[in-house]
Amino acid sequence: MLLSIIIPAYNAESYLSRCIASIYNQDLITSDFEILLIENNSQDSTLECAQTLQKQYAKLSILQQKTQGVSASRNMGIRQAQGKFLLFVDADDYLLPHTLKNALRLADTQNLDLLYFAHQRNKGYILPTEQLRTLPRPKTGTEIYDLLPYTSSACTFLFNRSFLAHQAIYFNESIHIGEDALFVCQSLLYAQNVNIDPHCIYFYELNAHSSTAIVSKEKIFNQCENLSILLAWNLKAEGKNRELIQNLIALTLFQMLEQTAQIKRCTIYPQLRKKLKTIKAYPLQLDSLSRIPKGFHWYLQSIDLMFLYICIWRFYLHYIKPIWK
Repeated sequence: MLLSIIIPAYNAESYLSRCIASIYNQDLITSDFEILLIENNSQDSTLECAQTLQKQYAKLSILQQKTQGVSASRNMGIRQAQGKFLLFVDADDYLLPHTLKNALRLADTQNLDLLYFAHQRNKGYILPTEQLRTLPRPKTGTEIYDLLPYTSSACTFLFNRSFLAHQAIYFNESIHIGEDALFVCQSLLYAQNVNIDPHCIYFYELNAHSSTAIVSKEKIFNQCENLSILLAWNLKAEGKNRELIQNLIALTLFQMLEQTAQIKRCTIYPQLRKKLKTIKAYPLQLDSLSRIPKGFHWYLQSIDLMFLYICIWRFYLHYIKPIWK
């Protein structure tokens, strides 16, 4: 079997049919793939919807677990999968028609560890594909990193299952935001055979009610855990590995900046400052902030510039200035 498609599903009754239908609109031979839908104790009719779809579509398996988050669901899928390659799809997203077959053929022919492909967002933003091209021969993850405009989503890669198993790469179940970035970072650091499919395959639905769209103090504190892990990796890294990790440090900080500006309760500032000091995030490595991180151009398109300036000023006043004065 060539492909296992892993779909965590929580309160996804409004989107699930579209997601599953898009997979069956890829010109794939039924025997070449399986769908592992991990239902996560939804509070709506997601399970019933999945059971109805299972009668309609072959190769759709439903797994259930108690509410443990997307990382635990994906890890369950990784352990149950039988395909040579893994594709992670969120239940409220979908695949563009007739795009996956060629990507899967490329990954299989070159026996890749990872294959990166372009994606689209529903605000009209299509990841620029003119700068992407399939390379005549694969590169390592850190070598190809410079060619990738955006790398923090696990849903924009095909992963070789044997590669993940050999390197023991799984999603960190102790964190609940930014888990994709750590998973992708680990994969790129170890991957020896990586290539690119410049075609747009994945449609990322910016759903205002999704877990990633809702900002909370707890989620911002969870970003501190991501930052702590990245800082620990950074101490041991060298060369291109260090550059990759420091880019994710910068991106994590920019994400925290944007999220904290949306929290109206000022009590979060001293609490977060204390948390950052606890994980020894200060003094921040200035070389990790010396360039705008990959993917930040998306923020410039989705956030009003005046709001961005306010974010930066508040971040400086409450976090940087009190530490360095």
